[in-house]
Amino acid sequence: MRLSLIFILILVTLSKKTLPEACAADAATTKQPSAAKYSPPVAKKIPKEIITHGDKRIDDYFWLRDKTNSEVIAYLEAENTYSDASMQTLQNFKGELYREMLSHLKETDSSAPVRRGEFFYYTRTEEGKNYPIHCRKHGSLSAPEEVILDQNALAEGHKFFSVGVAIPSDDNHLLAYSTDTTGYRQFTLQIKDLRTGELLPEKFERVDDVVWSTDNKTLFFVTENEQAEHRNKIFSGQSAGGGFAHGPAARA
Repeated sequence: MRLSLIFILILVTLSKKTLPEACAADAATTKQPSAAKYSPPVAKKIPKEIITHGDKRIDDYFWLRDKTNSEVIAYLEAENTYSDASMQTLQNFKGELYREMLSHLKETDSSAPVRRGEFFYYTRTEEGKNYPIHCRKHGSLSAPEEVILDQNALAEGHKFFSVGVAIPSDDNHLLAYSTDTTGYRQFTLQIKDLRTGELLPEKFERVDDVVWSTDNKTLFFVTENEQAEHRNKIFSGQSAGGGFAHGPAARA
């Protein structure tokens, strides 16, 4: 819904001021960047042979996957520098467009509550904060609010943050949630005891789908292959002594 609204607002704003007009207006009030100093960065080619299911292909840019490589970082910084210089004349228009879109959004809002057993679950947003807050109420919607997961608090100190899943167990005692702080869609799964507010000690890396068993102590989840982004293993975790013992799930 919000995405559709943004597209509509872009069209409305551009109908009032076309992109060339916006560029001209910004150019009149903004010093021209020294774009001539910059040339589009060109990534070098390092051929790598990849064989998948007997099919061979050459990837010239496989080396860019290594995000710890100083050459990769330098290349990405060069791309950012070139992009900033090329788009400098649109900075004023970008701010104007952002403020226009934001003015039509309800920043402080709440989702419709969903009942799970004796609890009503919902998410809400607050003006000035970037991420949703997961909450619940016990018994009725007039009951005191319990915050079970504040994404804003979890995001502090990270340049990127995303929640993959946030799923309570059927008995509403445990919350399984996954987070990504890299932007590579590699999620870390953790379990929170909603009765105490404490996190269980275990963490599970590169987790995709997650589902609780109806016994409220077994959790099934899928992990990614360490070398490629595809699902390859199904694990189950079972509550034992305040933690989760885990291993490959039995297959039918």
